[in-house]
Amino acid sequence: PRLLGKVAALMRQSRTRRYYFLRQLPWRKILKDAKTHRELHSWWGVWAGTHRIWFLHSLLFFLSMFWVSSRSFQSNASGWSVFLGGNSPLVCLSFVGLLVPAHLFLWKLGTWFTTGIALRRGRA
Repeated sequence: PRLLGKVAALMRQSRTRRYYFLRQLPWRKILKDAKTHRELHSWWGVWAGTHRIWFLHSLLFFLSMFWVSSRSFQSNASGWSVFLGGNSPLVCLSFVGLLVPAHLFLWKLGTWFTTGIALRRGRA
């Protein structure tokens, strides 16, 4: 709202004079709070960029652990059961399903840390 008059004045100029008029605009005020991405030097930036790889890796890892341990849940010959993620295959597989909300929480947290002020205000 505070810059609409200056932008309207820019658009009233002829096309050949607009580039000259651009130098007169208050660019510091126009670009204040307009950054949409924060440059971070932390693990949150790495997480935000590669979260799909980590999710796929952890999902495949836990599914393979479920598959390996599900073949020996109830062994009558040895008399013991495997307690990896639960005492039954369904409990173990439901633990693998908990990866989705955990990943979603970490992804939202990572994008919150790496998103600039302008986009945070627009989403709120």
